[in-house]
Amino acid sequence: MGEFDWGAIWANRAVLMDGMLLSLQLFAIALAGGIFFGTLLAMARLSSEILKGNEVLTDLGIKTNTPRNFAERGIRSHVLPSSATFAQIADLKPDGVFLSNGPGDPATADAMVAVTREVLGAGIPLFGICFGNQILGRALGRSTYKMTFGHRGINVPVIEHATGKVEITSQNHGFALEGEAGQEFDSPFGRAVISHTCANDGVVEGVRLIDGRAFSVQYHPE
Repeated sequence: MGEFDWGAIWANRAVLMDGMLLSLQLFAIALAGGIFFGTLLAMARLSSEILKGNEVLTDLGIKTNTPRNFAERGIRSHVLPSSATFAQIADLKPDGVFLSNGPGDPATADAMVAVTREVLGAGIPLFGICFGNQILGRALGRSTYKMTFGHRGINVPVIEHATGKVEITSQNHGFALEGEAGQEFDSPFGRAVISHTCANDGVVEGVRLIDGRAFSVQYHPE
């Protein structure tokens, strides 16, 4: 390898610095252009994917992360308040209805239970989490009760009885549905089953219609 002529480099330092600066500027422009073009592509892709689904999310205390998760999966979501009527839901012509998490005693949520029954009666697919699990359970004819301590925090093991799979979940609830693991029962909308229970204490963690039109889990799956 030859030796550098440090004297020549020093003498021409201004020209060299200008060249380096120009290279950095061109790189920045190219990078910015690439990012901008990539963003446009991502937006266009998301816009086309959004048309794949149209869901109504009932806000029973919904988390910001829930509609974000729908959007990431290419689903347009309409968040409606818990006071929304079935007519307001049906006007949006949803492909499905989601019952969110939230606080409160499910035994006092008669209006939401009534709307849920209308949704099921119309044949619209429905699913829910947490408080929504208790609302669906009530709509299917199950009763609820207040737990002694409740389930709080992470690492709560839940058994999915159709497969025997155990899921480690995050939960925060003080009420639960009555029922036993794997129990099948008649509902106004067909046969239903207790689909999930807690491995620690047997508390109901999920319920579904056997025909698949509606299901829910007590935990926070995201």
